[in-house]
Formats: sequence, structure tokens, C-alpha cells
Amino acid sequence: MKQQKMMLPFKSRKLKSGEYIIVAEEAIPLIVSPFFLEQLSKSNFCMDNLEKEVIDILSESGYITKNIEDVSIIPDENFSLFWKIGRISWLTLGILSMIFNLYSISVHHVFVSGQSLIQLNRIGWEMFIYIVIAAISTTTVHEIFHLIFSRNIQRFKEKTRFYLFKATATVTMSHIWVWSTFPRFMAVSSGIIADSVFLSIAIIVQQFFPSWIFSVVFAVLWLRILWQFRFYTNCDGSILVQCFFDNPSFAKVLPTDSLKIKLLRISLKVLGYIVLVVILYIWIYPFIVYFFKSKF
Repeated sequence: MKQQKMMLPFKSRKLKSGEYIIVAEEAIPLIVSPFFLEQLSKSNFCMDNLEKEVIDILSESGYITKNIEDVSIIPDENFSLFWKIGRISWLTLGILSMIFNLYSISVHHVFVSGQSLIQLNRIGWEMFIYIVIAAISTTTVHEIFHLIFSRNIQRFKEKTRFYLFKATATVTMSHIWVWSTFPRFMAVSSGIIADSVFLSIAIIVQQFFPSWIFSVVFAVLWLRILWQFRFYTNCDGSILVQCFFDNPSFAKVLPTDSLKIKLLRISLKVLGYIVLVVILYIWIYPFIVYFFKSKF
């Protein structure tokens, strides 16, 4: 007997544009019209009433299943006092830590470039191993805080994808698009805040326990923070821009876009490429020159 296709349980929120965004577990957020949302929300809704093209879009986006029993419900944003205090406290700590980090650049010279690492005279497997360890540990902390503030920490193994060869990890947070503004902002920015706080802690500890290893940690964390602002691709900075405009499709060019939006999108992309050039020049280029000179 052929199993009947069913629509996954979903949640929705009205966007600033007047349209609605819908999200289901492991599904891609979709922007729909108020009329279509009304049809989907009816108790007597039947998949057979939809056109094939619409069913294909819902299916490709992950909204259709044959087994509704194994589907998880996406987490709510939680309006409790505990979460309100937690979000405000973490944001405040992030702002203070970034001020401290910027101050420490001029006072303690904690902005470590590729050339600074070379001058430590420890180029080799030892430094490489510490760079990998620092990258994996800091990216894990970064993603854990995304999980905490997106209220997915209990599903750490399910929601976290590790890329060993890239020394990176990613988490799924599409469900936050149906949350209100501040909780959504904190879910996205919590990772960058974690990087900044981790950097501040490393700066303070280094004052009591001086070690060249901290230079590696400083370099990795500064690079990671800048890495989040490559606006030409999908990163925390890009998602924060989407949250600001309340538009998960902000990166897509539409015929209806105003000139202001088009210019802003181009400006952000240019800024993202500038950030990439800065990263390559400060951290990658010195190592290329070093290895080229050492070989020839």
C-alpha cells in the first residue's frame, strides 16, 4: 500500500514585508503569502489540493514526509525571565570583551599576524598541531553557543557537523526565523560573542602564564572573528544582515529590489571581499613568502 505524503508540523511568523515565513524541523525556511499560509494551516488541509509545482517545492525544501511519527518539533524561543537575563547578560559581556580586546591591541599587542607567528621561530609540526587544536577547540565553543542560544544544545550530536580537514563545525539554526527579533539576533551573534569572550580570557591568562602558544590562540581567534564578516557568502555576519532586514533571502537579487537595497547588497559584498583580502594578506601571505624564501 502506498504511503500518503503528509506536511510536516511547521511554525510561522509574519515578516516586515507582510509575507510569512514558515519553518519545519530540518526544512529550508520558505516565504509564503498570507493566503497560502491560511490554506496550509487549515485542519482539513489535503496535499492533493495543491498543484504539482507547489508540492515539488515543499518536497525539495523538506516539508513533506511519509512518516510523521519520527519528526521532532522545532524549539520555541522561550520568553522566561531566565532566558531574557541570559541573552542580555551575554550581549553585555560580548560588548565589554570586544572593547577590552580592542584596547589590548594597542597596550598588549595581542593582534597576532602571520608574520608574528613566523617570528616565534617555531614553524613546523609543533606550531601546526597547536593551530589545528586551537581552531577545532574554538570553533567547537563557537558552535556550542549557537546551540545554546538557539535552544538546541540537547541535540548537540544531531545538529553539529564537524569538518576535520577544515578544522571547522556548523550547526543548523533555520528554526530561529520564526522567533522574535532579539532572541533571533542573539542566536546568530552568540558565536561571535563567544570568540570575543574566549579571546579576552586568553589575553588575561597570558598575563599570568606567558607562552608562545597564546600567540597561536590570538591569531586563530582574530582570524575567526574577521572570518564571520565575509558578506559575499553565508556566514554569521550575512545572517545578521538578513535578521536586520527580516529577510532570509536578502542575498538574492530580485527585480523588485529598490536601488538602495541593490547598492547596500553590493557594498556588503565588496566589504566581504575586502575582509577576505585582509585575512589573506595578514595571515596567509607571510607564510607563502616564508616558505618560498626557505625553499629558494
